[in-house]
Amino acid sequence: MKDNHKSFNQIIYTRDWHLHKDESFKKNGGIWPVHCIQNSKGAEIDKELYDELAKYNIPITVVNKGTVYTHEEYGAFENIKYEDEKIKNDINNCFFSNYELSSGAKITNNNIVVCGLAGDYCVKESIKNLLKHWKFNLEVLVSGIASIDNGDKLKEFIKENNLSIAK
Repeated sequence: MKDNHKSFNQIIYTRDWHLHKDESFKKNGGIWPVHCIQNSKGAEIDKELYDELAKYNIPITVVNKGTVYTHEEYGAFENIKYEDEKIKNDINNCFFSNYELSSGAKITNNNIVVCGLAGDYCVKESIKNLLKHWKFNLEVLVSGIASIDNGDKLKEFIKENNLSIAK
């Protein structure tokens, strides 16, 4: 980011924003430990990262996902809404959003670099969401991604979809 910040016009953070009663948690019958509870330290965007990127004066948006306790939501951009249904081929007319359309972002450029946690679930599914809705020039910053499975599922997905690796 330090070397390339002038080529970015937008930063979109996505974060899990679960309720205590989320059905994906083991204590409620799901498969995941409790994590990223709304307004908890675990759901915060890392302050150092936020401060570092904020100093470049690039507009920042936060997209919450996992807000519906009865629905597993790995990807942050499951839905797309058009400001004008008559114009569906203009990226500036699109609002990419979470499952319930309550949190989302206008993506202002076809060129996207993706990184984050967890590569084998949330990152991979967010990329799938984006590719399903729009033909983006998408690069994956593998060095900026942590995965539960050491990156195997994401690497396979990148290869299968012929995605570019960002440097």
